[in-house]
Amino acid sequence: MITNWKQYYRHWQQAAKNWWQEYPVSVIIVGFCLLAGSFLRLYRLPQTLMFMGDQGRDALIVADIFRQRDLVFIGPVTSVGNMYLGPFYYYFMLPWLMISYPSPIGPVYAVALVNIITLGLVYFWGRQLVGEKASLLATVLMTFSALAINYSRFSWNPNLSIFFSLLMLYALWRALSLSPKNWLLVGLAAGLLIQLHYVNLIMVAVAGLAWLWQIFVHYRQKNWFVRTHFWRYSWLACGIFVLTTIPLILFDWRHGWLNLSALGGIFTQESSFADRNIFMSVFTGVRGIFGRIAHIFTTLALPNLEPLLRATTINIYWLRVSIGVAVMIAFGALLIKHTRLACSQPANKNIDRQHWLSWWLLAGTAIISVIALAFYRHSIFDHYLLYFLPILFFMISVLVTQGTRSWQYLAVSVLLVTFGLGNYQPDIWKSQDNNLANQSMLAKMIATDLPAGNTYNLVLLDDSHDYYGSNYRYWLSTLRPQLLPPELNAQAQHLFIIDATGGADLATSDVYEIKTFPAASSSSRLQLSNRPEVVYHWKNLYEQ
Repeated sequence: MITNWKQYYRHWQQAAKNWWQEYPVSVIIVGFCLLAGSFLRLYRLPQTLMFMGDQGRDALIVADIFRQRDLVFIGPVTSVGNMYLGPFYYYFMLPWLMISYPSPIGPVYAVALVNIITLGLVYFWGRQLVGEKASLLATVLMTFSALAINYSRFSWNPNLSIFFSLLMLYALWRALSLSPKNWLLVGLAAGLLIQLHYVNLIMVAVAGLAWLWQIFVHYRQKNWFVRTHFWRYSWLACGIFVLTTIPLILFDWRHGWLNLSALGGIFTQESSFADRNIFMSVFTGVRGIFGRIAHIFTTLALPNLEPLLRATTINIYWLRVSIGVAVMIAFGALLIKHTRLACSQPANKNIDRQHWLSWWLLAGTAIISVIALAFYRHSIFDHYLLYFLPILFFMISVLVTQGTRSWQYLAVSVLLVTFGLGNYQPDIWKSQDNNLANQSMLAKMIATDLPAGNTYNLVLLDDSHDYYGSNYRYWLSTLRPQLLPPELNAQAQHLFIIDATGGADLATSDVYEIKTFPAASSSSRLQLSNRPEVVYHWKNLYEQ
């Protein structure tokens, strides 16, 4: 075994040496990107962390897994359709929260670490997908992307989509170009990707079409299917995909196929994708294509473009559309050009044959994404599209690294300047008023004011309308575990109302917990120094 480890170490040592000798500039740039990317994603993380309702809910659920041995079989509920994701992200959080408990910072560092590793993989896997120059440029873009940075600095299930999307893209390319054995990795990546966000089903659709394409290419070569064990690996990949979602399937089975019904409702009753009038549905989808192109190809790459040009008279919407359409047309033209040259001039050495397949995968994913999202009638938020970031940066990098060397220098220079301006965010390290330290102090103040052993409930009044106050509930669960859920509000001996607005009228409030708290009298008013939040402590008179 020692000999094997020595051989393994020597292999990678020699590979690193060869890489340095062959691509010294790339080594320096990738090293710089990893250092800069780590700094951008980790610096002042506790002081700037966004720990809101969704993060508090996740931390409460994961903490109960190791505090109360309460295993979970479903993940977070979606904002549209009332569907549940799989529990993968909760179990990803588990070891990290155990390490940092009671602070919820552990999973945040884990998310940041995964996204830092992704930077290196964009280069190393990208070299095989799109070549040395394009992968190097894509790594730079991913390193300094405002969206990639921001969604690496807090804990949330969509924030891992970048890594698993890149993994699935790479596995698909290997399955199509090297060996069907890689369908096993595709199945695993797909099963985990859809547990992060259901929009990631688009990547599953891409994988399905790629699988059909591989059958079409080789359907006359019966010996190929036997020699490569294509069908065996395909069935095993399906098995792995199902295996990753077994907890969710069991939950659905026990609860009358709740998820399946909700999914059907999205396509029929809720009209998320379809309209009762088929012609109106098609018209809505076609009309939505331009908006989705603008979002996918421009807003993701240049999120600060609108604030940058707000003072000008430029029509920002059509500028975003124009940039997106230009990227799609240019990439399509490049792909068609190389395909025609390959068919008409098989011996032409100037054709980039090695990366054709990955180019088609990138183009196919872009087309399917635009069409699917164009027919989606609800709002599309940036975190829905994190899966598309690697595809987008690969496409842009391929475009600007084509042609003569002088053209490449000019195109890359213009791109980097534009990208820098469109992703500049000076307030990234500005301390949040409602940071972990302030939340923890407020929770400790409430716990100190609460008599030992008494039950209590909590209400949060702020602009988010998250009355449940999951983030504060998490902190209090680490101090006073007698916190009751809202449905048992009448049984609580105490009610704490956190007024973050500073001017709530409790007497006329329609909040359920406030209205239903029995025979309450305002017994005390708590406030931290230099903090705007006011905490009202009500006592249940019937429980005295």
